[in-house]
Parts: sequence; structure tokens; C-alpha cells
Amino acid sequence: MDYVQPSDSVGYVDSVEMHRLYHRFLRRTLTPGERDELSAVACRVLVSADPRSPSEVANWPVYAELLPHLHPSGALESSEAPVRDLVLNCIEYLRLRDEESTGLTLCEQVLARWRIRLAPTHPSMLVLVHQHANMLRRCGRYREAEAVGRAVVEQLAEERPSDDLDLLRAEAGLGGSLMALGLFKEAHQLFEDVWRAYDVLDGPEAPAPRPASTTSASLSASSAATRKRPTSTPNSSSCGGSRSAPTTSRPC
Repeated sequence: MDYVQPSDSVGYVDSVEMHRLYHRFLRRTLTPGERDELSAVACRVLVSADPRSPSEVANWPVYAELLPHLHPSGALESSEAPVRDLVLNCIEYLRLRDEESTGLTLCEQVLARWRIRLAPTHPSMLVLVHQHANMLRRCGRYREAEAVGRAVVEQLAEERPSDDLDLLRAEAGLGGSLMALGLFKEAHQLFEDVWRAYDVLDGPEAPAPRPASTTSASLSASSAATRKRPTSTPNSSSCGGSRSAPTTSRPC
């Protein structure tokens, strides 16, 4: 236990650490109902500590402290919306920190649990799958990222209008995977469809976007650059380890 003793008030316990073996022992002495009740309390404590803004660098130390508690607290299994938001915020923190290896592991752990209780097009599930494809792409697993992104796009395209925001996000994510695979023509078509949809949604007050010809030129330049330099195997499953915080974050 870490005690804090202010000079003008009564001391209090700031944090408590419990050995993993003792934690497992205590859990085994509880009934299922007691475990669920205590897990819900622990999750509420974690939610109360969530700054709800992983994009703010000043909040990163908080998320670094919250991450190790997600699994022991039962947050990954929670059906409560605020707890799901906490988990997604922690994943976003890992993305912004370029911690794609840890982020991919967490995404896959959460997917295994949420697929049991959430529909594929549930808002939380769509964000999670988008992050999963993102982490796969950052780990160089481009074919897997394409498969994940294409499945979401095909499902949403069947159920929702072409200007649905979830569909547009999924199409933009798939476009990123296609560009990584060198499939620039299909990627360009996706990005242009997304651009035109947003142009209609935003209306005449929106800032003027780049013309499609500029996008085509950028994709052509990317294609030429790809042919000039050695490329890695798209099916590579290697993934970088943890790195320190970057000075700038990469786009989603």
C-alpha cells in the first residue's frame, strides 16, 4: 500500500498492489455472484478514472496506469456501455502511442469476448473492428487487414445507405489497406466515393476538398515509388514491439 500523509489532513491510501497469485486465490474463494458484484465495482472505479480523451498527450500516463487493470477487473467481459468506452479509449491510446503490438493483442482479446454478446454492427463492435484492422495494417499484416475491412464494408453496404458514417469510415479504412497492398486503383475509387459522400453531407459550407485529379496523382506517385523501392511481403506477420511516445501521431 502507498500512503499519502498531507500536512494538514488525515492520511489516506493512494494505491494498493496485490500479488497475482494472492489475487487468484481470493477469486477462487468467492461465489460467482460475489465475483460479478466485485468486478462491477472495480469496473466503475476504472471508468471514474477514465479521462475520456486519449488524444490528449497529458492523459497518456493515466491510460498507462489503467491498462494493466482491464483484464483482472473483468472490464473486457463487461456488458456496460461506459466500460466498453473505457476499453475502446485504451485501445485508441495504444494506437496514438504507436503501440501496435500491444494494441493488436488487446483488440483480439476484446473481440473474442464481445462477439459473444454484441451484434457485428453494434457501434462499439464497429469501432473495435476498425481498430483491429488498423493494428493489423500497422503490424504489416496487410492481407488480414484487407479481409477484416472488406467484410465490414460488404455487411454495412447491404444494410445501410451509401452515406452512412460507419460505412464511410469502414471504406476509408479498407482503402488504407488496399494502398498498403499496392491496389491503388481500387483504393482510389473508394477514397473518391468517400470524399464525394462527405462533400454532400457537409454541404456548401464545407472547405473545398482536393480535386480528384490531385488524389489520382498522389496514388500514381505512390505506385511509382513502390515499384522503385524494395517491398516487404504483404502477408508478413511480423509486428514491432512497444516504442516510446512519438512526437506526432499517425492518422487512423
